Amino acid sequence: KRLKVWIPICVENGLNGLMVEPDSQKRKDIKYKGEMRHGIKKPILLTSPDNINVKLVDTNLGDVIIFDDNLIHGGAINNGIKTRVSFEFTLVIPY
Repeated sequence: KRLKVWIPICVENGLNGLMVEPDSQKRKDIKYKGEMRHGIKKPILLTSPDNINVKLVDTNLGDVIIFDDNLIHGGAINNGIKTRVSFEFTLVIPY
C-alpha cells in the first residue's frame, strides 16, 4: 500500500496548492497507462478530463495531508503572486 504525504510550505489559499478529486481512489472507471519519465514510471491519465472533478484543497500553514496513492491529485496552476512550495513524499506500507 502506498500513501502520499503532502505538506504546504508556502501556498496562497484559493490561488495555488494541491488539487484532488475527492474519493477518486474508490473509482473503478479511471483509466491510465504508465510512462517512464526521468527514470520513474509516472501515470498518464487516459480518462477524459471532462469526467474528472478536481478541487483545490483548502490548506493552512502547518497542515499535513495524507492520501491514498490512487487518489487523483496534482499541483494547481499558480494564480498567486508567490512561488508555491510544498513537500511531498510516499510511504510504502506492507499489507
